[in-house]
Amino acid sequence: PRKLSLWVSESSSPKHNLQDLMDAGKFLEAFQFARAQNLDESPIYKAQCRSLLLQFSSADCCLQSLWDELVHVMDMIEEDNYIVRTCIETTCCKAECVSKLLGYAAKRCNQSVASRGILETTREQCCAATARWKTFQLVNEQVYTADLWNSFRSSQPLEILATFFKAARMQEAR
Repeated sequence: PRKLSLWVSESSSPKHNLQDLMDAGKFLEAFQFARAQNLDESPIYKAQCRSLLLQFSSADCCLQSLWDELVHVMDMIEEDNYIVRTCIETTCCKAECVSKLLGYAAKRCNQSVASRGILETTREQCCAATARWKTFQLVNEQVYTADLWNSFRSSQPLEILATFFKAARMQEAR
């Protein structure tokens, strides 16, 4: 008689199967699988959030339906610090998208501060990102590119002020 040996691979573990579904962008199936296997659903929301953020940030326009879906998913994620940091670190192709993300981050940050759920450093990062965005909008008026915004938001505060004053002087010269 032949001997049958059974080999269990890591790929047959429920967590690995769930990860495969998330990697494939099959979020509905991932939620169903997680519920059937009694697994934590928060990683699915985070993966879906990353996927939607990628679509939202790279879109030629800020589609309201995509924004609504993204907000719904972000609302499902309980980790305020994760959401706020994700919003302020995302680079977008359109200024309107940056405004929406930073506005959501500020709202989420303020709600969380009231319930004492957000870290002080995250709150400070959110305030700094919002201030930099407002300054960027003042300095660059209607000109927006993702590269320009990334360069500006990674600048030191004194460099930002110098840029702001330089732009103000150029306005006066006109």
